[in-house]
Amino acid sequence: MITRSRRICKKKDISKVFYGKRLVVSPRLAIYYCQTHQRIRAGFIVGKKTARKAVERNRIRRLLREAVRSELEIREGGFDILFVAQAGAKKAVFSEIREDVERAFFLAGIKKKK
Repeated sequence: MITRSRRICKKKDISKVFYGKRLVVSPRLAIYYCQTHQRIRAGFIVGKKTARKAVERNRIRRLLREAVRSELEIREGGFDILFVAQAGAKKAVFSEIREDVERAFFLAGIKKKK
């Protein structure tokens, strides 16, 4: 589970990341990020256009959280990252989601701990 201090919760913080214009896109995810002076924090958005049923949205959100949680343990730096699920995430398996998350961290320049 990702602790509350590692999550983006406030609307102000989400807007700051969303309109920061730094973006990595894949068929399953759109990842917005911005650099901060704090630790790495993550937020997750799964809209009704992506998955109509709440069960499907929650499944996608759980997969994203787990993939990000495992990456947060091995990464360092100050970033806010917003993961927005796309249509392809509905049928994705965990390994595909994890690859997208790893790629996003790499392209954003978030380094692994030594």
